[in-house]
Amino acid sequence: MESKTKSRALRNGGMAFLSAIALTCSTSVESAALSERVKKNLSTGLQCLVRITNSISKDTVVLSVLTVLIAVLIALISSWTFEKHERGLAKVFAVFFSAVQLFCRSYSDSDSWVEVFGSRFILLRAMFVIFGTSIAAYYLLLALFHLADRISETADEDKEKKVLSAKRFGLAVLFILLCWLPYFVVYYPGTGNVDTHDQIAQFFGRRTWSLIMTPVQGDDIYLTNHFPFFTTVLWGSFAKLGVWLGNISYGIALYTILQMILIATVLAGMCFQLWKAGLPEKLLKAGLLLVALFPVYPLYAICMLKDTLFSVSCLMTTMLLFEIVRTEGECFRKKGFQVILFLNTLLMMLFRSQGVYIMAVIALVILLVYRRRWRSVLLSFVLPIVLFQLVWTQILLPAWKVAPAGRQEMLGSFFQQTARYLKYYPEDVTEEEKEVINRILPYEELAQFYDPNLSDPIKYRFNQASTQEELKAYFSVWLRMFLRHPNIYVEATLNNSYRFFYPSYRKSIVYLDFKLEPVYKEDAEIHIELSAKTQPARKIISYVLKLLQRLPVVGLFFSVGIYPWIIFYYFFHMACKRKYLFFVVGLAALLSVAVLLICPANGNKRYIMPLFYTAPYLIGLCLLGGANRQTPEETQC
Repeated sequence: MESKTKSRALRNGGMAFLSAIALTCSTSVESAALSERVKKNLSTGLQCLVRITNSISKDTVVLSVLTVLIAVLIALISSWTFEKHERGLAKVFAVFFSAVQLFCRSYSDSDSWVEVFGSRFILLRAMFVIFGTSIAAYYLLLALFHLADRISETADEDKEKKVLSAKRFGLAVLFILLCWLPYFVVYYPGTGNVDTHDQIAQFFGRRTWSLIMTPVQGDDIYLTNHFPFFTTVLWGSFAKLGVWLGNISYGIALYTILQMILIATVLAGMCFQLWKAGLPEKLLKAGLLLVALFPVYPLYAICMLKDTLFSVSCLMTTMLLFEIVRTEGECFRKKGFQVILFLNTLLMMLFRSQGVYIMAVIALVILLVYRRRWRSVLLSFVLPIVLFQLVWTQILLPAWKVAPAGRQEMLGSFFQQTARYLKYYPEDVTEEEKEVINRILPYEELAQFYDPNLSDPIKYRFNQASTQEELKAYFSVWLRMFLRHPNIYVEATLNNSYRFFYPSYRKSIVYLDFKLEPVYKEDAEIHIELSAKTQPARKIISYVLKLLQRLPVVGLFFSVGIYPWIIFYYFFHMACKRKYLFFVVGLAALLSVAVLLICPANGNKRYIMPLFYTAPYLIGLCLLGGANRQTPEETQC
């Protein structure tokens, strides 16, 4: 027994040592490079030893402390009991996470995967880093799973006694709003971005920059669906009301207040729904405190942005899907539930263009899983999709002279791949291919304007007058070039999306102003500006946010790169518990993660908003354990 204990201790210590070295190992190309003099004077084995030495961190104190901490973690978790398939899934997840982080680090350093595939030594070093990092990730993942399991043991199976009163719910919403109120005062009348102001300007009849992004042009065309037209009308109406009252800010402020009430109500509903499903009272209170005090929530709540409304709808979709799964589809019997599903599905599409694709996939999955409820599914999911595509898009928008969104919005990723190809392999393009590309995009400008983290400079140069035949010819060329250098296309995609999966990436996760184009500042009627009196308070908030972002653990939740991993953890957790039906609940979040791979702006905070809202709810479902089953009284939803 004593020898086994010693052997286990040595094994744990060795794994901790390797993991600590891997976590602190330099992966830069420079650390693996050798001068010609060294190469000439040293044998291959000694050259490898020099490269290894250059890669290992020189900070032996950090290395030693990290080794001890990982050894303690391994020793502690090794004494816990896990099922074989749980350990297997944890290993797969840990390796996947570690590999993605290494690729992200490489793209962060050099806009390529050279720190993974740069040479034979670099590849071997990368494999070691992935292996060592996976050790720490594996045991941390098991620790999180164990912690969630322990919490779920306290989940209340006896839900008949949990009756939510309107008074308690109202007080919770009021508490959240009171905590958010200082942010509204400081950032009065609210925050937004240049896209929002462009939409307001359109509504006021101004010709804006977004008009160049549509194939339909004309002197009488000043409205476009480049940004969701429904939100253009919504915000424009409040802005008009403000002008009628004497100042556009009054209308913006009124909208901001109503949006705050809406979001506070939905977030409170999220907490209480989990509570009624079995979450302990103390976790209910913790959830309410989180949404009331975590500064990102109020800063999103006061933000006039299409992504804000879309993200709230994503959360609503997730909550409604949970009700479907929890009641085994019985809630479809209630007409009120079907009406809510219908409206939410419609709003998902009206708020963001990708909403129609997300809801189409969800509708298909629900139809397959709950085939016996096919009539209800058609009415709640399919009918609003049909109405949106046929009535809204094909009839109403053209009748109102609203120009459609340009085709470049769907083709941006392909254009980005072509631009990267022309930058790295300009000599490997035939004259015929140049001519075909030039009909779609200005060939000579592509390499010059290629930004590996932003596809806008390329897709904005799309020839709106190009024909379907020219596009077909372009894709034929695109395919031929892909077959010659497939790595370029893969790298273009990864380079334009890696920040979303890289928690170490640091940039503001919130909007702290109402961004304006210079031309709008000269237009007094639609000019929106935050008060100069509250500027000192805004600076303080900005510095506090930067401080929080740099703190250990806390700072992770101010990074866009952590939220996709929370979504992935949810699916890992449900797979470990063999609750595969609960995959349906996380569909809106998972599809929102998939969108990140083709979005135009790498690491843009707008695109993780749906994940920010749904992640806490999905974690709450992980903490429910076995208490998320329906009671006989809840069968009718």
